[in-house]
Amino acid sequence: YIKTLDSRHLVTVGDEGFFDASSPAYEYCTPKYAKKLGTDFIVNGSHKGIDFLSLHMYPNQWLPKTDCFQDMLQFARVYIDAHTTAAKQMGKPLVLAEFGFSSSRPIHKYEYFTSIFQQIYWNIMGDKDSPLHGSMFGCCVLHNTQITGVMPSTRQNNSAKEKIRTIYQLLLRLLFLQNYLISWQN
Repeated sequence: YIKTLDSRHLVTVGDEGFFDASSPAYEYCTPKYAKKLGTDFIVNGSHKGIDFLSLHMYPNQWLPKTDCFQDMLQFARVYIDAHTTAAKQMGKPLVLAEFGFSSSRPIHKYEYFTSIFQQIYWNIMGDKDSPLHGSMFGCCVLHNTQITGVMPSTRQNNSAKEKIRTIYQLLLRLLFLQNYLISWQN
């Protein structure tokens, strides 16, 4: 129906990207509570009216009983890999849309965002056939207020400021890379 109103814009589902019982191969990366929601990344994404796939990712909210930061980071990596594989099987491009990590420890935010952006970057650069085409990092920086807690105050040391600068430099490089890839494909 949407395409009859506007055929010039791409359409996506825009959900978290949880898998359901119809996708047992990916059940391991769906939080237990989400299995009751009735959403299915593959069923929804396979519809002919969907042009590209997107996923959201908030591991520390989805895994509330997990206090180990490394477990949450590993879940995030596996979650991206599973969706990249599923998108490749469906033959549709994939974008990591909304994502974040709330923590009172700025170093966890730094490690989380750095790791995720590096994974996206290397997925794009290392696999020419990868369906993962980038991230909407505006959702991370602007929409997702959790990252604002990372911004150092003037009283914090230069090391923290340098880490924040590194995140934003990486974001700018990814933006440039995404724009370059888009212009190169056209």
